[in-house]
Amino acid sequence: MNYYDDMIAVLRLEPGVWPRIGQSRRALHYTVANVLVLGLIYGFSVLIFGRRLLDPGATFNPLLIMMVGVSVAFLVHGGAALYIWMFCRGIGGTTAFFPFYLHVGVAAIGFWFAAPALALAQTGARGGLPLAYLAASILYALAVLFPAVRQAAALSNRRMAIAAVLTLVFVGCLLYLWAF
Repeated sequence: MNYYDDMIAVLRLEPGVWPRIGQSRRALHYTVANVLVLGLIYGFSVLIFGRRLLDPGATFNPLLIMMVGVSVAFLVHGGAALYIWMFCRGIGGTTAFFPFYLHVGVAAIGFWFAAPALALAQTGARGGLPLAYLAASILYALAVLFPAVRQAAALSNRRMAIAAVLTLVFVGCLLYLWAF
């Protein structure tokens, strides 16, 4: 299988793709590619939607914004993998961190659809359609992430659901405290 076939299988939520990717030497390449593209999509979206927040005379460096988008994507990827590993490990998952890092990175392709909506929401744009799209795209991204993490953690569906709920509640509370 090649990158495109594997990523289509990931996006279609095919269950057999994760054991194959986990045993492949390409998982690191897939991770770097997916997180890099996620950062580029996010950075480009900030370029488009963020201009309205700038003062008319403000300097604007598009390359810097794109680089920050990529940096943020890799930092968030590492942090998310660490949080997910912590909660899965606490409920009896595997002890190795690197499979979590790789599987979360490969599953980052599911977040490609949410990045533009997140950038738009961060500019303060409100409305039913953008928020509905953001919610739907995040739910889909989490649906892509769930089997990836379950494969990396070697957990049952029940235990994985508990770990997912704990992670979402913890991260949700953290974001709430940070935002307000």
